[in-house]
Amino acid sequence: MQNLLKGRKEEHSGFVMFIRRNALQVFVPKYAMEGFIFFPKSGGYVYNEKEAQVQFGPVLLRPLDRVTVELSLEENKEKVLFRLVTPAIPELREP
Repeated sequence: MQNLLKGRKEEHSGFVMFIRRNALQVFVPKYAMEGFIFFPKSGGYVYNEKEAQVQFGPVLLRPLDRVTVELSLEENKEKVLFRLVTPAIPELREP
């Protein structure tokens, strides 16, 4: 995977698998890969553990929701970074 993304960014469809207190766990079927998109430490969202959902303003995310993520390689490391593209949530665009 690292060789495919070296020096590039790619957008792929994925699914929300789990919603944690501080992150979304997203699955990208094309590469059979899972990764995390962490929530900002400053807040700005409502996490509902009982309903397994998180809300950022008008955007509500639940398990199995379809999302688009940007995959890239972290500089100087061999770690794949996940960034949420759609639905558009500005707080989740930056790592």
